[in-house]
Amino acid sequence: MVRPSVEAALEQTLSLAVPAMTAMFRDPWCVIGSAALALYGVDVAPKDVDVLTSMRDADAAIAHWAASRRAEFRPVDDARFRSRFARFGFAPLDVEVMGRLEVNDGRAWREVVVDSMRYVAVANVKVPVPSPLALERMLRLFGRRKDLERAALLRRRFDVLSG
Repeated sequence: MVRPSVEAALEQTLSLAVPAMTAMFRDPWCVIGSAALALYGVDVAPKDVDVLTSMRDADAAIAHWAASRRAEFRPVDDARFRSRFARFGFAPLDVEVMGRLEVNDGRAWREVVVDSMRYVAVANVKVPVPSPLALERMLRLFGRRKDLERAALLRRRFDVLSG
């Protein structure tokens, strides 16, 4: 079996998941993390598709995709992040839905809010993603080494971002 390239895997997953989420979700939502970076042309290899949405839309996804939910999966950074979380088995990449994502910055829990979005066309669908500046701020808020490295990659890709 030939494994599709990362680009093909992301495109295939988005072509399946985005239309379903667009129809299902009632509130603003967007793809974040490495998938969003890849859509902006940053050289990263997404292992899944992270989706930021409201609590009620996360509940809708959990109900709609119950048969494909990976209930045994637990995020690694449970102490740093909290949300209405679920991971779903899509082929070839899994989709992780995070309703009302919050980050513990060491002082308080802070809700992750996207104040500016764009749409990236891929696989005949329009994928909502945070603007480059909003995504860079989000990655810095996450604060993990990998997120800070990704924020630096994004800044290099869009040299108009200020640190």
